[in-house]
Amino acid sequence: MNINNMVNRHPTLVAVTLFLNFVILISAASYALIDNFKHIEKTRAFENLHGIGKLKAGQIQKYLQERKGDAIVGSKFLGNLPTQHWLNNPADEIPPVARQPLEAAIKAYQYGGALLLDDKANIRFASGQYTGLSKTAKSLALRAINENSLHVSPIYFGDPSAPDKPLLDIFVPLLKPDTPAVMGVLVLRDDLRFLYALLQTWPVESVSGETLLVTRDGDDVLFLNELRFKKDTALKLRLPFRRSADALPIPTIEMLKHGYYGPIEAVDYREKPTLGFNIAVPDSPWGMTVKMDKDEVLEHVYRLQVIVWIVAALFILGAGIILWTWWNKQRIEYLAKAELDKAAADLRISAIAFETHEAIIITDCHPKILRVNKAFCDITGYTAEEVIGRNPNMLRGDKRPKAFYDEMWAAIFRDGTWSGEMADKRKSGEVFPAWLTITAVTSTEGVLTHYVGSFFDITERKKSDDEIHRLAFYDSLTDLPNRRLLIDRLQHALTTSERSGRHGAIMFIDLDNFKVINDTKGHDCGDVLLVEVARRLQSCVREGDTVARLGGDEFVVMLEDIKGDMEQAVTLTDEVGEKILASLNQSYVIDGNEYHSTASIGVNLFINREISADTLLKYADIAMYQAKGAGRNTLRFFDPKMQSVLEARIAIESDLHRALAELQFRLYYQAQVDDTGCITGAEALVRWIHPQRGMISPAQFIPIAEESQLILDIGLWVLETACRQLALWSNDEQKCGLVLAVNVSAQQFKLKDFVGRITSIINEHGIDPAHLKLELTESVVLDDMADIVAKMHALKTLGVGLSLDDFGTGYSSLSYLKQLPLNQLKIDRSFVNDIATDPSDAIMVQTIIDMAHNFRFNVIAEGVETEAQLAFLKLHGCKAYQGYLFSKPVPIKEFEALLGKSCWSKSDFIGDRL
Repeated sequence: MNINNMVNRHPTLVAVTLFLNFVILISAASYALIDNFKHIEKTRAFENLHGIGKLKAGQIQKYLQERKGDAIVGSKFLGNLPTQHWLNNPADEIPPVARQPLEAAIKAYQYGGALLLDDKANIRFASGQYTGLSKTAKSLALRAINENSLHVSPIYFGDPSAPDKPLLDIFVPLLKPDTPAVMGVLVLRDDLRFLYALLQTWPVESVSGETLLVTRDGDDVLFLNELRFKKDTALKLRLPFRRSADALPIPTIEMLKHGYYGPIEAVDYREKPTLGFNIAVPDSPWGMTVKMDKDEVLEHVYRLQVIVWIVAALFILGAGIILWTWWNKQRIEYLAKAELDKAAADLRISAIAFETHEAIIITDCHPKILRVNKAFCDITGYTAEEVIGRNPNMLRGDKRPKAFYDEMWAAIFRDGTWSGEMADKRKSGEVFPAWLTITAVTSTEGVLTHYVGSFFDITERKKSDDEIHRLAFYDSLTDLPNRRLLIDRLQHALTTSERSGRHGAIMFIDLDNFKVINDTKGHDCGDVLLVEVARRLQSCVREGDTVARLGGDEFVVMLEDIKGDMEQAVTLTDEVGEKILASLNQSYVIDGNEYHSTASIGVNLFINREISADTLLKYADIAMYQAKGAGRNTLRFFDPKMQSVLEARIAIESDLHRALAELQFRLYYQAQVDDTGCITGAEALVRWIHPQRGMISPAQFIPIAEESQLILDIGLWVLETACRQLALWSNDEQKCGLVLAVNVSAQQFKLKDFVGRITSIINEHGIDPAHLKLELTESVVLDDMADIVAKMHALKTLGVGLSLDDFGTGYSSLSYLKQLPLNQLKIDRSFVNDIATDPSDAIMVQTIIDMAHNFRFNVIAEGVETEAQLAFLKLHGCKAYQGYLFSKPVPIKEFEALLGKSCWSKSDFIGDRL
């Protein structure tokens, strides 16, 4: 893309880019200019400060040299014999030859005091304002005597004669006139008035210029002079060397701690930005900083900075105005060109759109056809020549009321357009549905000039809509209404019933044993049977009644407009129900084979809208289950008592989902004993300890768990818990031989990986599989015998024991019994109860024992509660028992307490029964 094209296509981007670049350029130039001015002013300030510093340092050096010279001159005047004689004789009066030079020096050079010390540094004479001698000063005097050299003290506080006055002492030794030996010390005391005045003077006019005389005192900077902006600081103000890592540098610290001498930009003792120059004072331990506030140095630059930024802003504003003017011109030109391009594009689109797949008719305002497109000819079969000049109503395929067309034209005149479905006619005479849109075209003055009509054939769309409607509201297999349409019709029927005062009825129909046919003969056979059931149901009711399929083998029949009172409605509904039962009881011939299926029907009557449609269906469903409970192939009307039973069942199912997660299940153990009375093991029985309801009977929750598939999770928990207990017992000499029997449901055993799960649990807990016994009901082996036998062989190979529970109560066939690799048969308690009183039960039990022995199975009897029952079983060869005669099911601690008895006696039997 070249520059011209980019400017034309993106004027806003170009203008903004140029403006931003100009702003950046002007800002950068302004900043550089100001920064250069700052650099010049700082350089000039540093040069001035350097000059002032050198001047001040030279003045201080000269001042100190003069003070030392004064001391040396004075010592020469005192180096005579009278002074020596007087120093050696303390009681004598000081001779004039010694007094006069001292007093003359104090007066002439304005010292704060003068002291004459003997060779022991004792004061012999003192004159002036400050005449004390501190311990530090005395030590310096002794040092001057010992070293025979001049010494200058630090500036100090603490002279006894003036404790709050900063002073400076000069110590010079006095030599004997005839020998170089020291006979005393002359001390000249400077009160620093001239030094401080020297420091406070500034050679040029400045509002912030200041000289700082400092020395190092340990890890501190000690200020020696009074400061301009802080009073009473001499020998009192200190700044510690140690500062935080992010603290700004201070000139005096940089000089004394790091030895930096030269220009520095930092903060002063006030924490204000300054420009300073560090200088060492010659012939002294002192350092000096001369400084000025940064704001004073850059004052002129700051004023210039405002001017520069104002000028820069004016430049930027001017550039912005120029670029805005240019951009506005480009935008207007671009919009004009875009409008022209759009008009041209609209013309091209209109030409292409006219030949779209929709039929288009253009008429005048009368209306007469002026033009049609190719799609019109393809859809209607007419050529353009055959229709031009004619009225479009030649296409009408049906007669509509005049009111329809009046409303259509009213909408066109009011809104300028109308859309709707029409029935049009082709040239061949075929009528087809079309979706028509008519638009009125007006001139710029608002005068109607033309009509444009467009339409397309919606035959296929209507077929699709009908198919979608059928799929949404009808069962795809039987073409009966589905649940959605049933609910809609039922709600309508409730409204009609309330208005007419006549009864209606809902009949919930469920086929008995349909699952057996569907599973054994295949789904195709089951589907054929369901279609036939739908046909028979429709033949049993009136044309205005509804037959619906809810899914699976569940159907609903809705009877409406039943005449008479409640009793008559019940009678008529019962007659229809019996008619349906009789029809469904007839045999079904499918693929040349004859099948039989019955049905259970639940009925609920209604007469108003007091009960919702969903509730009516629920009540009919409850009644249907009541019919199944009554033996199936029958009809039952809804009994309100069934609702409470169902609600209790639903509550139990809901709580069951939480029971495992909240550890509400427990394993109880019922002892199994041999014919000697010794405990050989136990049956592990699950118990539910509900947090609100307490102990819930297995008879209540096990059937519900089996129907809801929760039995799989519960069964797995029982197996895990039982094997965990066997693992604990394996380490106990008394308990390591016990066998635990665990009940396995048919659903568990049919799992494809059941054997694998048992193997994993055994390996996980490291138990001997011979101590685990699985109890199977006869219902387990009724379906898919080959798979069941294969799994049983795999378990037996693993070492797990297998027992057939409740033997004799189900389909006890020798044909399957001989195929099963069992270890044990368990005689059901229903036979054991009456063996002592009922000859039939006695014969049945005896037969089971004999048969088990013939098959080489062990036998155990459950439900043993009396000594008579035990005696009968022992007499006929049953050698294992379980029942309340020995122990009820108990928690693990109570069961382990029973193990303390090696075997059972009669008294034990009687004592432990409950």
